[in-house]
Amino acid sequence: MMPACFRFVLKVGFAALIALAVWRIWLAFQHGDFVSPIRVALYGVLPAAVALAACLLLFMGHRARLITGLQVVAIVLALAGAEIWVQWQSHVAAEARRMASPPLPAPATLLARLRDAGTLAYPQPCGWNLRVAGGRAGSPVTVEGRPVLPVGGLAGNAMLWVTPDGLNERIADQRGFNNPPGQWMPGAVEIMAIGDSFTMGADVPFGHGFVDHLRRKLGRTVNLGCNGNGPLFELAGLAEYGPHLRPRVVVWAYYEGNDLVKDAGLEMTSPILPRYLQPGFSQGLVQHHDAVQASLLHYLQGHAAAMAQAVDRPAKPETFAVNWTQLLRLGALRRALGLAYGFPPESLDVLVRALERARAVTDAWGGRLVFVYLPGEARFTGTLARLDADAYRRAVLDQVTDLDVPIIDLVPEFEAHRRPRNLFANHYTLEGYRLVGDVVLEALRADGSEDDR
Repeated sequence: MMPACFRFVLKVGFAALIALAVWRIWLAFQHGDFVSPIRVALYGVLPAAVALAACLLLFMGHRARLITGLQVVAIVLALAGAEIWVQWQSHVAAEARRMASPPLPAPATLLARLRDAGTLAYPQPCGWNLRVAGGRAGSPVTVEGRPVLPVGGLAGNAMLWVTPDGLNERIADQRGFNNPPGQWMPGAVEIMAIGDSFTMGADVPFGHGFVDHLRRKLGRTVNLGCNGNGPLFELAGLAEYGPHLRPRVVVWAYYEGNDLVKDAGLEMTSPILPRYLQPGFSQGLVQHHDAVQASLLHYLQGHAAAMAQAVDRPAKPETFAVNWTQLLRLGALRRALGLAYGFPPESLDVLVRALERARAVTDAWGGRLVFVYLPGEARFTGTLARLDADAYRRAVLDQVTDLDVPIIDLVPEFEAHRRPRNLFANHYTLEGYRLVGDVVLEALRADGSEDDR
């Protein structure tokens, strides 16, 4: 006979488990997890089933409870072991890649050498770096005492990228973006591309991103892509520079890996960025260009070390340590399964509102807004990952379709590739960027948006 006090403890524990399951289901609904059928099972059905099984145990014999308890312990230990193993595998793979690469000085060190030689060379910030540094003010860059949040970097600054092919350098254009000279010609720009690091062309040599491919085929193309951009930074770039350049086509490049998963929610905490959702808002970055650049340079001169994008790497492999926070959340295991693209409905609402404003801004000069959906690598992890990612993809594309914005979806093109994961190397590989450029170019020609000039 089970002691009354122990039975009472079990009842309280099971009641708490049921409450936890109900709370988790409610939280899942609140945060949009139920967009994905995979998450319905993981965050809804599974907790409810566990809670129900726990209740049923109260009416079973001692032997059944003991066996079930041992099975639960075994499952918990197996999940913890799998999480630690995945963390260790990720650490080993990362260290192998790091140690196999020839050691290079940190970009901050290289930039300091260039500055010593008289070259304008500071860690090139994107708006995200400045938003974080600005804290509640929104930006450390000020004009006449007013915080101003640039959406580009420092004009004429030496930009350094470390890629598998070695060290690459380019001088930032007259507005601080990754463009060759001669692109900023108001009224003569064919394409304006807005997006994050995938649009910027990260992890490949300068001149080999998908926007560069469009430029070679279509003529003057202005790339406003920058690391860390989400929907509001992308809208900001369009609102500030679109009316000045009046491009024929605006390519809005959406990356499923973080635009809504992370970036949109963080951007809404800015005191400046959400104002771009209001008609007519502008910081006057074109009109105040010189003052903004002077303030940005002053900030970089005082914070060059803090803005460094990397540090000198140790010559020996680093020791593995379990990430206990990730262990409790099974974070590495979930990432290994590819369950990486869930986002709350509030973030999707931000994207929709940003696209509505973007279309209105573009329509004002007779331009055309095109939405490009860029896939992430996690969706190709396996069947569960694909089903999960596709649920969120459908949610995004349905909203964009309702806005009557043309869509260029790269997911089918990547899926048709013999080995889709070969198109990724942190960002895209040269082949991946070339594929995106080819598909976007073909789609623009098909709908009559662009022809060769």
